[in-house]
Amino acid sequence: MSLKIGIDYTAALKQSGGIGRYTRGLVTTLAGLDRQNQYLLLSTADAPQQDLQSFKPYSNFSRRVYPLPERWMTIGWHRLFLPVPVEWFAGPLDLFHSPNFILPPTRHAKTLLTVHDLSFIRHPQGAVEELRRWLNQVVPRSLAKADHILADSINTRQDLIELFSIE
Repeated sequence: MSLKIGIDYTAALKQSGGIGRYTRGLVTTLAGLDRQNQYLLLSTADAPQQDLQSFKPYSNFSRRVYPLPERWMTIGWHRLFLPVPVEWFAGPLDLFHSPNFILPPTRHAKTLLTVHDLSFIRHPQGAVEELRRWLNQVVPRSLAKADHILADSINTRQDLIELFSIE
C-alpha cells in the first residue's frame, strides 16, 4: 500500500545550513530509497523554487507551493489560529512531516514533528528574545498535537522527556 506523504520543504529552500540542510538530506535520502510512497514537497510562495528541479527524475515526488509567503502562512496558522488545514493546499495526505519545530493544522493526516533541540528553553540567554518567546508559544502546542515526534539527537530526546514528559 502506498502512502501520500507531505513534507514542509520551505526550510530546505530558504536556509543553507541547519534545518534546511537536514531537510534536504532527508528528502534526498528518501528519494534514493523509497519508490513506493508518494511524496509532496510543500513550500511557501517566497521560497526559491529552483532546488525542486532536482527531484524531477523521481516520479513519486511532486511539489506544491502555498499561495502565500511564509510570514503570512505562519501568522494565519499560529497567531490567528485559522483552522485552514494543510490538506486544503496539498490535497489528501496520509502523513504530514514538519521538520521545523511547528505543525500547521491538518484535517485527517497523521503528523510527524522533528525537534532538533530545545536550547531556547535550556539556554534562553543564547536565543533572540522574540524568537524565544515565539518558540515557547508554538512548540508546546505542536508537540501536544503531533502524532509522532522525531528527536534528531539523544540530548533532544532527553530534553523532550524531562521538559514535556514525552517518551
